[in-house]
Amino acid sequence: MGKKGAKRHQKRLAAPATYQIPRRENKFTFHARPGAHSREGIPLGIVFRDIFHYAQNRKELKYILNTKGILVDNKAINDTRYVIGPMDVISIPAMKKHYRVLYWQGRRKLNIVEIDEEHSHWKLLNVRSKTTLRHGYTQINCSNGRNIYLPKPESGKYESKWDDPSTYQTKGTIKYDIEKNIVLDFYPFQEGASVLVKAGVNTGKWGHLQHYEKRIGKNRSICFIKTPDEGQIITAMENLFVIGSEQPELYQYQHNNPEVANEE
Repeated sequence: MGKKGAKRHQKRLAAPATYQIPRRENKFTFHARPGAHSREGIPLGIVFRDIFHYAQNRKELKYILNTKGILVDNKAINDTRYVIGPMDVISIPAMKKHYRVLYWQGRRKLNIVEIDEEHSHWKLLNVRSKTTLRHGYTQINCSNGRNIYLPKPESGKYESKWDDPSTYQTKGTIKYDIEKNIVLDFYPFQEGASVLVKAGVNTGKWGHLQHYEKRIGKNRSICFIKTPDEGQIITAMENLFVIGSEQPELYQYQHNNPEVANEE
């Protein structure tokens, strides 16, 4: 017999640690659809049925989604298996509520915190690479699968510095307007920048990058971070996410606000 492809079901006991669900309540749960966040994200159905409890079953949830009642990054989603991940913005226009997905401190889980409407119009994108396309165009490849297409300069000059490919460097972060689809700011990966740890035992902690040591070969490059409580974190360079320059753009981390780490 021929193969039928990957499994289309997800048992609760075998679900990833990011799924905040009772493991023995039922046998199956939502199976994540392939996408940008893969296994570090959560299916939308789990968020609204098992975490927020806005729906009691799949039928009620489908009704809400089919009426375009839920937006992810300002885009209406009607798929219960759609995966949301770090830095995604979830909006419920009918309830005038907005949420941002962040990392939970010290756990392999995601923390969905409520935000103000003024903070729901933008999100942070980590720059992974730059690609030169045909005819001299440039594409910025970011986290969560989003690509930013830069226009070709007219008469050898760019209309804005955000259209210049040299403005962006890998490992930096773009502040992106998800409504107008424009770049608002860019924060390079450099000493003094505000960084967030996204993997390892220090997940969810943040601080200012003191310095880093680049290594070649099997040994990974390491970074030294000074936390707000005057502590120090040493972690691999690929575990960091720039969230601002001198002060983090995410207000949950400003002034050492602990709510992002302690909210249940």
